[in-house]
Amino acid sequence: GCNKTIQTSPGYLGTYKTSQIRGLWMGCSNAIYQVNPLSQDRIQFCDCSIDAVRENYEPEWMLEMNEKKVKELQTVVTLKCNKWRMRG
Repeated sequence: GCNKTIQTSPGYLGTYKTSQIRGLWMGCSNAIYQVNPLSQDRIQFCDCSIDAVRENYEPEWMLEMNEKKVKELQTVVTLKCNKWRMRG
């Protein structure tokens, strides 16, 4: 038999609690809703953003955010999740 392992999901760093993921997703969704309540891309963008966080940062990294971390996170999410990458 064949014993190959095929990874079907992104490689995530660490283990995020479900409540952490839900909180991050809700924060993303609410932020977009405040800017553009009619956004059709909100769900896809927030899913992508949370994937980017989980792929690049351990859960502990998110505990104490500061201006430098916020800018780094914004860059990572923008590079992964801007519209032309999402639809490409």
